Amino acid sequence: MRNTNIDNKSNDKSNFKKLTLGIAAAIVVGTIAFGAACGVSKSESNSATAPNKAVVTEKPAAIAPPKTTSVETAKTNATPPQALVDAGEFAENVYDFAKLKDWTKAGAKLSSLEKSLGELKAANLAAPPLVETTNSLATAVKAKNEIDAMREANQATFLVAEQSAKFNLKVPVEIVKLDYYGREIEILAMTKDDAKLKMTAQAIRQTWNAVKPKIEAKGATKVAAKFESLVAQTEKAASIADYAKVATPILDEVDNLEKVFE
Repeated sequence: MRNTNIDNKSNDKSNFKKLTLGIAAAIVVGTIAFGAACGVSKSESNSATAPNKAVVTEKPAAIAPPKTTSVETAKTNATPPQALVDAGEFAENVYDFAKLKDWTKAGAKLSSLEKSLGELKAANLAAPPLVETTNSLATAVKAKNEIDAMREANQATFLVAEQSAKFNLKVPVEIVKLDYYGREIEILAMTKDDAKLKMTAQAIRQTWNAVKPKIEAKGATKVAAKFESLVAQTEKAASIADYAKVATPILDEVDNLEKVFE
């Protein structure tokens, strides 16, 4: 016969042990849950406050696009300021007169370009790269350095085109860039830079492919077909002479592309 007192004590110990284990388990579970909750909270907090990393992009080797500046904003429906339009035209004029080595007229057009740049500065619209390029152009014109003057003047036209792209343009900016690339071929053929000529031919193809549908949509299929043949000719160029031959026709046909939108 079992002793009742012993049985009661044994039962008491067993119950106490179960209760202790249960409490311990609850504490462990609670601790884990609390830790997990803290971990999630911390992760969420870090995710919410972590700054975005800046994305760095490389510049194309053949051209020097303008850097991001405070004057560059999202695309707007406004027309470009007249001073910006004039700056592009005067830069092209300087290019033409530098090519002819007419330094008197090149200097006069440079002064006009600098005046337009002053107006852009007053309106806080003068992007630093355009200012720097105009300064380099002034140095080249003063030194009567034909190649440098042509190169800097052409670069100024590209920078103006880039800055104008955010405005509502009558003529697509790609056509203005095709004009730039046509002049670039002239310069590179003069300096016999075969590697950059090939890169420029590729840039012409990419730019043309982007604007060709817009021209065809206007019904100017013959104009588009003629320019397409010039682009193909540029791609097939096998010598410096081949590139030199196609430069002037490209520049002439760009004028016809512009007329499609006028």
